[in-house]
Amino acid sequence: MWLIQAFMHDPELLILDEPTTGLDPLMQQTFHTLVREALERGATVFLSSHLLPEVQEICTRIGIVYEGVLRKVGTLEQLRIGNVHRVDATVETAVAPQRIASLAGISNVSVSDHHVQCTITGGMAPLIAVLQPATIVALDSAEMSLEEVFLSQYGQPANS
Repeated sequence: MWLIQAFMHDPELLILDEPTTGLDPLMQQTFHTLVREALERGATVFLSSHLLPEVQEICTRIGIVYEGVLRKVGTLEQLRIGNVHRVDATVETAVAPQRIASLAGISNVSVSDHHVQCTITGGMAPLIAVLQPATIVALDSAEMSLEEVFLSQYGQPANS
């Protein structure tokens, strides 16, 4: 009911704290539509949420608050800290984890049998050079989600 009241008079400023808590998925989509319509009318929307995929979907600028302090503000691309990717590779022969971990810009290294996972900041050429002699069978690279960015800076690495 309070969401209807918040949007019904076309306010210039909306401050919403955990607005989708308790909403079913259909109502969450309706809420997202209302937010987009308010933004198109020129309204400013401040949204506080622990649901980072939702924040990632509907917010144009994001502020990360950690331990009561505003730590970073920017677009999702700016918060991704310049070309940070989660890499998942399969190789034919084993690779020593320390060879990968010693590369500049590499973190969160996990090597299991012929499977390599890591986070890489910057270009992939050094990683490819280390993996190439082991014969790369499959290589997947994805930009980090907002949740992964947050956890990599302030908590434990997110599960992929």
